Amino acid sequence: LYCCVAALVYWGGGVLNLRESFRRLGEEISRSRRAGTPLSVAMLDLDHFKNINDTQGHAVGDWVIKFFSRSMQKIYRESDIVGRYGGEEFIVIFPDTTPEMAQLACKRLKKYIKESEADLPLPFTYSGGLALLGEDENSDSILDRADIALYKAKEKGRNKVITATDNKQESS
Repeated sequence: LYCCVAALVYWGGGVLNLRESFRRLGEEISRSRRAGTPLSVAMLDLDHFKNINDTQGHAVGDWVIKFFSRSMQKIYRESDIVGRYGGEEFIVIFPDTTPEMAQLACKRLKKYIKESEADLPLPFTYSGGLALLGEDENSDSILDRADIALYKAKEKGRNKVITATDNKQESS
């Protein structure tokens, strides 16, 4: 029975699937509000992933996605929640975490991937957008702000994580 339930919750790379990610985000928003603690959410996207699939093949692309998934699980805290949003895009929920602390976690991930390049079939980077839960926000609105910040990171040259706490403020 556990294997059947796990298959419904986890994607093949060991991270949560989209449905479970959304459920957990709702739980964390409720918990954050009850406890009065910060909650940051990141949208992460592998840079030029279509090019990886087109030039290296889908087997290499799948390997990169799985390596990225395992890297997030290794680098982020056990309390952080990693899920696959779709394709080469991921959601990371950082409970009890300010955007500044989430930025540091993303920098640790970038450092780990860079240090692992010799063991990879090809080097790759990722871009991201971070958002801090606002007073009146729900799952959709915080994800929208994180997604807007992700696209700003892509526009600014990729391989960076942009924080948008109120859609006016940015840092990278």
